[in-house]
Amino acid sequence: MSPGIKKSAQRLILSGIRTLPESARKPMLDYIGMVASERSLQRFQDSMPSWSRRETDGEKRPVNVGFVGAGNYAHHHIKILQSLNNVTVHSILITGSERSRSFAVHYQVPHVFSDQDAFLAQAGVDCFVIVVSAWNILPLAMACLATGKPVLLEKPAGVSPAETLQLCEQADAHGTYGMVCM
Repeated sequence: MSPGIKKSAQRLILSGIRTLPESARKPMLDYIGMVASERSLQRFQDSMPSWSRRETDGEKRPVNVGFVGAGNYAHHHIKILQSLNNVTVHSILITGSERSRSFAVHYQVPHVFSDQDAFLAQAGVDCFVIVVSAWNILPLAMACLATGKPVLLEKPAGVSPAETLQLCEQADAHGTYGMVCM
Protein backbone atom coordinates (compact mmCIF):
# COMPACT_ATOMS: atom_id res chain seq x y z
CA MET A 1 0.00 0.00 0.00
CA SER A 2 1.39 3.37 -0.97
CA PRO A 3 2.06 5.90 1.83
CA GLY A 4 -0.60 8.28 0.44
CA ILE A 5 -3.32 5.63 0.43
CA LYS A 6 -2.28 4.36 3.87
CA LYS A 7 -2.41 7.89 5.30
CA SER A 8 -5.83 8.51 3.72
CA ALA A 9 -7.19 5.24 5.11
CA GLN A 10 -5.87 6.13 8.58
CA ARG A 11 -7.55 9.55 8.34
CA LEU A 12 -10.84 7.92 7.35
CA ILE A 13 -10.68 5.57 10.35
CA LEU A 14 -9.51 8.26 12.77
CA SER A 15 -12.14 10.76 11.67
CA GLY A 16 -14.74 8.48 13.24
CA ILE A 17 -12.66 8.06 16.40
CA ARG A 18 -12.55 11.80 17.01
CA THR A 19 -16.31 11.76 17.58
CA LEU A 20 -16.04 9.21 20.42
CA PRO A 21 -16.18 10.24 24.07
CA GLU A 22 -12.76 10.92 25.57
CA SER A 23 -12.89 7.71 27.65
CA ALA A 24 -13.36 5.56 24.52
CA ARG A 25 -10.64 7.09 22.33
CA LYS A 26 -7.54 5.47 23.81
CA PRO A 27 -8.96 1.91 23.88
CA MET A 28 -10.11 2.32 20.28
CA LEU A 29 -6.72 3.66 19.18
CA ASP A 30 -5.00 0.77 20.97
CA TYR A 31 -7.40 -1.68 19.32
CA ILE A 32 -6.55 -0.56 15.80
CA GLY A 33 -2.86 -0.77 16.59
CA MET A 34 -1.99 2.91 16.64
CA VAL A 35 0.00 4.52 19.37
CA ALA A 36 -1.14 8.07 19.80
CA SER A 37 -0.15 10.47 22.47
CA GLU A 38 -2.67 13.10 23.48
CA ARG A 39 -0.64 15.66 21.54
CA SER A 40 -0.61 13.66 18.29
CA LEU A 41 -4.35 13.01 18.62
CA GLN A 42 -4.94 16.75 19.11
CA ARG A 43 -2.75 17.52 16.08
CA PHE A 44 -4.80 15.03 14.05
CA GLN A 45 -8.09 16.50 15.26
CA ASP A 46 -6.94 20.01 14.38
CA SER A 47 -6.17 18.86 10.81
CA MET A 48 -9.63 17.34 10.25
CA PRO A 49 -12.56 19.27 8.86
CA SER A 50 -15.14 19.99 11.49
CA TRP A 51 -18.88 20.14 11.32
CA SER A 52 -21.38 21.19 13.89
CA ARG A 53 -25.02 22.02 14.06
CA ARG A 54 -25.91 25.46 15.28
CA GLU A 55 -27.81 25.01 18.52
CA THR A 56 -30.04 27.54 20.18
CA ASP A 57 -31.44 27.69 23.68
CA GLY A 58 -34.63 25.81 24.28
CA GLU A 59 -35.90 22.60 22.82
CA LYS A 60 -33.42 20.79 20.58
CA ARG A 61 -34.50 19.57 17.18
CA PRO A 62 -33.47 16.06 16.16
CA VAL A 63 -30.56 15.22 13.89
CA ASN A 64 -32.21 14.50 10.54
CA VAL A 65 -30.62 11.59 8.69
CA GLY A 66 -30.85 11.00 4.95
CA PHE A 67 -30.73 7.21 4.63
CA VAL A 68 -29.57 5.41 1.47
CA GLY A 69 -30.39 1.74 0.92
CA ALA A 70 -33.05 -0.83 1.69
CA GLY A 71 -31.18 -4.16 1.67
CA ASN A 72 -30.53 -6.68 4.44
CA TYR A 73 -27.97 -4.61 6.38
CA ALA A 74 -30.15 -1.52 6.07
CA HIS A 75 -32.69 -3.09 8.45
CA HIS A 76 -30.11 -3.23 11.23
CA HIS A 77 -28.93 0.35 10.71
CA ILE A 78 -32.38 1.92 10.49
CA LYS A 79 -33.59 0.11 13.62
CA ILE A 80 -30.64 1.48 15.60
CA LEU A 81 -31.06 4.99 14.21
CA GLN A 82 -34.76 5.00 15.05
CA SER A 83 -34.03 3.86 18.60
CA LEU A 84 -31.77 6.87 19.32
CA ASN A 85 -33.07 9.97 21.09
CA ASN A 86 -32.97 13.13 18.98
CA VAL A 87 -32.32 11.22 15.76
CA THR A 88 -34.89 11.06 12.97
CA VAL A 89 -34.63 9.14 9.75
CA HIS A 90 -35.90 12.08 7.73
CA SER A 91 -35.74 10.59 4.25
CA ILE A 92 -34.64 7.58 2.27
CA LEU A 93 -33.21 7.07 -1.21
CA ILE A 94 -34.40 3.79 -2.71
CA THR A 95 -34.25 2.08 -6.09
CA GLY A 96 -38.00 2.29 -6.54
CA SER A 97 -38.61 -1.46 -6.46
CA GLU A 98 -41.60 -2.84 -4.58
CA ARG A 99 -39.26 -4.34 -1.98
CA SER A 100 -37.55 -1.01 -1.30
CA ARG A 101 -40.89 0.83 -1.18
CA SER A 102 -42.18 -1.64 1.40
CA PHE A 103 -38.98 -1.08 3.43
CA ALA A 104 -39.70 2.67 3.55
CA VAL A 105 -43.34 2.07 4.52
CA HIS A 106 -42.40 -0.51 7.17
CA TYR A 107 -40.02 1.91 8.90
CA GLN A 108 -42.37 4.87 8.40
CA VAL A 109 -39.79 7.07 6.70
CA PRO A 110 -41.67 10.29 5.88
CA HIS A 111 -39.82 11.33 2.70
CA VAL A 112 -39.10 8.66 0.08
CA PHE A 113 -36.99 9.39 -3.00
CA SER A 114 -35.98 7.31 -5.98
CA ASP A 115 -34.33 10.31 -7.69
CA GLN A 116 -30.81 10.88 -6.35
CA ASP A 117 -30.65 14.56 -7.33
CA ALA A 118 -33.94 15.37 -5.57
CA PHE A 119 -32.79 13.41 -2.50
CA LEU A 120 -29.52 15.35 -2.28
CA ALA A 121 -31.20 18.71 -2.89
CA GLN A 122 -33.75 18.39 -0.08
CA ALA A 123 -33.61 20.79 2.83
CA GLY A 124 -33.47 19.66 6.42
CA VAL A 125 -31.00 16.77 6.25
CA ASP A 126 -28.02 17.06 8.61
CA CYS A 127 -26.06 13.96 7.53
CA PHE A 128 -26.26 10.80 5.46
CA VAL A 129 -26.03 7.08 6.24
CA ILE A 130 -25.27 4.86 3.25
CA VAL A 131 -25.96 1.13 3.46
CA VAL A 132 -25.59 -0.33 -0.03
CA SER A 133 -23.41 -2.98 -1.67
CA ALA A 134 -19.70 -2.27 -2.06
CA TRP A 135 -20.12 -2.07 -5.83
CA ASN A 136 -22.63 0.79 -5.53
CA ILE A 137 -21.15 2.75 -2.66
CA LEU A 138 -18.64 4.95 -4.52
CA PRO A 139 -20.97 7.05 -6.70
CA LEU A 140 -23.53 7.44 -3.91
CA ALA A 141 -20.92 8.36 -1.30
CA MET A 142 -19.20 10.80 -3.67
CA ALA A 143 -22.52 12.55 -4.30
CA CYS A 144 -23.43 12.70 -0.60
CA LEU A 145 -19.98 13.98 0.39
CA ALA A 146 -20.27 16.70 -2.28
CA THR A 147 -23.12 18.22 -0.23
CA GLY A 148 -20.61 19.05 2.53
CA LYS A 149 -22.54 17.02 5.09
CA PRO A 150 -21.04 14.15 7.12
CA VAL A 151 -21.52 10.64 5.71
CA LEU A 152 -21.52 7.29 7.52
CA LEU A 153 -20.78 4.36 5.20
CA GLU A 154 -21.38 0.68 5.77
CA LYS A 155 -18.07 -1.06 5.08
CA PRO A 156 -16.18 -1.29 2.85
CA ALA A 157 -15.45 2.24 1.71
CA GLY A 158 -15.14 1.24 -1.93
CA VAL A 159 -13.85 -1.92 -3.52
CA SER A 160 -10.19 -0.84 -3.72
CA PRO A 161 -7.72 1.41 -1.94
CA ALA A 162 -8.00 3.81 -4.88
CA GLU A 163 -11.77 4.17 -4.31
CA THR A 164 -11.20 4.77 -0.60
CA LEU A 165 -8.68 7.47 -1.49
CA GLN A 166 -11.25 9.08 -3.83
CA LEU A 167 -13.73 9.23 -0.94
CA CYS A 168 -11.12 10.79 1.37
CA GLU A 169 -10.25 13.39 -1.25
CA GLN A 170 -13.93 14.16 -1.89
CA ALA A 171 -14.55 14.69 1.84
CA ASP A 172 -11.49 16.97 2.08
CA ALA A 173 -12.56 18.94 -0.99
CA HIS A 174 -16.00 19.63 0.51
CA GLY A 175 -14.91 20.32 4.11
CA THR A 176 -16.62 17.34 5.64
CA TYR A 177 -15.77 13.79 6.64
CA GLY A 178 -16.82 10.24 6.05
CA MET A 179 -16.91 7.49 8.63
CA VAL A 180 -16.98 3.75 8.04
CA CYS A 181 -18.97 1.26 10.12
CA MET A 182 -16.90 -1.71 11.19
